[in-house]
Amino acid sequence: MTKELVYLVGGVNGVGKSTLIKELSQGYPQFDVFRGSTELMKWLALREGDYETLRALPDDYKNAEAEKMMRKILTDGSSEAKTIIIDAHYLNYKEGEMVDTTGEWMGLLSGLFVIMAPPNVILARIKEDEIVGGKKRNLFPADAAEERKLQMLDNYLVKTLEKAEEVSKKFGIPCYVIDNSSEGVGSAISQFLEYDTLLNSEHIRKEKNE
Repeated sequence: MTKELVYLVGGVNGVGKSTLIKELSQGYPQFDVFRGSTELMKWLALREGDYETLRALPDDYKNAEAEKMMRKILTDGSSEAKTIIIDAHYLNYKEGEMVDTTGEWMGLLSGLFVIMAPPNVILARIKEDEIVGGKKRNLFPADAAEERKLQMLDNYLVKTLEKAEEVSKKFGIPCYVIDNSSEGVGSAISQFLEYDTLLNSEHIRKEKNE
């Protein structure tokens, strides 16, 4: 079993998860980021960035391969004394459907983080990503009206938190909610670092008692 602290940071697409993780990886050298989708594409020998092919693969197959990949990575450990942040999802979302992407490998984690924000804030960020960065997401049916999108996002948020809490209870892993509703990412980073300090203190205490 890995001796490093390993966190999974997840949330609904557009909630600002990637921005938060990017800031942590660039500003805090104690963290090492593992991007779930990118590494799964490598594992499956797919072309880098070929998300279309990855999405088209059967969910049961992807989950089974992800289970094997994550177990290998987490049990191999690392020579660097860094905390690993896994950038992944608890659920995958597609046009109103949600697919469970959790697995037994999560029993090896040290902490679970769920990034949250109000549906209207997330929808505004999704629109901005499309306009500024050309980033397309397949979260909603093509003909979904604004109100329907907000309802779907609200449901995604509820189900994601429920799934994280379910995993937390099953494996006895602490679960923390990060409020990322602010314009800047500073508040979310402060919350994350506060919880990281708590987890590190508990990790040190357990090591001393072993």
